[in-house]
Amino acid sequence: EYKYRTILCSKRRNSFMSFKKKFLMFAICVMLAPSVVANAAVYLSPYPDAVDSGGHLDWDYSTKYYNECVNAQNTWNAYRSGVIRKDTTSIVEDIFIKDFNQNSTLAGVYYPYDRVIGLNEYHFSRFSIRQKQAVVLHEFGHALGLGENSNRLAAIMQNEVFHSNTSLHQDDKDSYDAAAKKY
Repeated sequence: EYKYRTILCSKRRNSFMSFKKKFLMFAICVMLAPSVVANAAVYLSPYPDAVDSGGHLDWDYSTKYYNECVNAQNTWNAYRSGVIRKDTTSIVEDIFIKDFNQNSTLAGVYYPYDRVIGLNEYHFSRFSIRQKQAVVLHEFGHALGLGENSNRLAAIMQNEVFHSNTSLHQDDKDSYDAAAKKY
C-alpha cells in the first residue's frame, strides 16, 4: 500500500509539474505577444509646418547638398506625390535650405518661424552620403509638420543624432498622413 501511494503521488506530482510547465509557457507567450506586434504611432510637431495653402512645400537653396535635398524630396514624394517641389521663378518658396558651420550636436535644424532648414557643414563634411540624406529627410519631415519620434530607431523622424535611415517607417507615413490633414 505504501508503494502504491508513493507511485500515485509521484504521478500526481509529475502531472502537476507538466501542468505548471504548460501554464508557464502559455503565460510567457501571452506576455511576449504584445511586444511582437508593431503598432505605428503618430508624431506631430508642436511648431508650424511650412506647407503653403496649396498643399505644397516649395524649397529654394544655397547649399552644397543640393543632391541630398532632391533625394529627400523624391523619398517623401514617393509616398505622397507632388507635395515637395523645387522652387521656380513662378513659385514662391516656402522654405530655404542653407549651410552653416557650428561645432555642436546639431547635424541639421529646421527653424519653423524663419522657414529655414540649416545643414551643419561641421558634421556634413564628415558624413557618408547616406547620413547626409538621412539628416535632410529628417529636416524636410519637420517642415512637413512631423515631430520627433523617440520610439522607433528605424524611423526617419527618430531623435537620434547621427542615424542613417533613408526609408520611411510606418510611423513616418502615419505622422505624414496626420500632418497632411492640416494642409
